[in-house]
Amino acid sequence: MEVTAKLNDQVVFSADWGPAVSKRVGIWRFILLYTLAGIVGNLAHYFFISDDVVGAGASGSIAGVLASLFAL
Repeated sequence: MEVTAKLNDQVVFSADWGPAVSKRVGIWRFILLYTLAGIVGNLAHYFFISDDVVGAGASGSIAGVLASLFAL
């Protein structure tokens, strides 16, 4: 249940705020931003969370998109 809710939130967020950011920065920069934010988010999870939980997902990417939206 929790996984489904998180996935739903990520899809809704991406559909709402993704186009606004991609219009401002362009599609290729948006793809680069989304990818790099995901990599940095997963690396931060790896280095700062001491669990054996895999940090694979779009949460870091979505956080990067949200941060760039606030920065623009």
